[in-house]
Amino acid sequence: TTMKNKIRQTINAFDMISKGDTVICALSGGADSVCLLHNLKEISDELGFRLCACHINHNLRGSESDADEKYVRSLCERLEIELFVYSVDVTGTLAKHQSVEERARELRYEVFEELSRKLGAKIATAHNLGDTAETVILNMIRGTGLLT
Repeated sequence: TTMKNKIRQTINAFDMISKGDTVICALSGGADSVCLLHNLKEISDELGFRLCACHINHNLRGSESDADEKYVRSLCERLEIELFVYSVDVTGTLAKHQSVEERARELRYEVFEELSRKLGAKIATAHNLGDTAETVILNMIRGTGLLT
């Protein structure tokens, strides 16, 4: 069974997406999120949802962060997917005793929550639990209740 079928089965099994929904794919530019974007694009017409993407530049890796953003912009342009790009200041907003990873995650979810509310959309994120694409899990964030 293909990754596309697994994603489709997961969406259907958990009733994650309804016809007419807007789904925003969290797109880092890494292999997992790019794989998820391609697969959601392929099934968006079939399941009747609008697909957008959201990229958050955490500005933590200098030119590498900018290269990720540039790549994501060209990918979405090529696939004709509307893209929302946000730039966040992780290190400048760190709380005392807070790790960079924690702060980046907080800022990321604040952006997802704001965008989700603004567009009335669901956010899809890919999480890889291993080394193979077969372990990509689809997560859907519905509304703001799940973000606390």
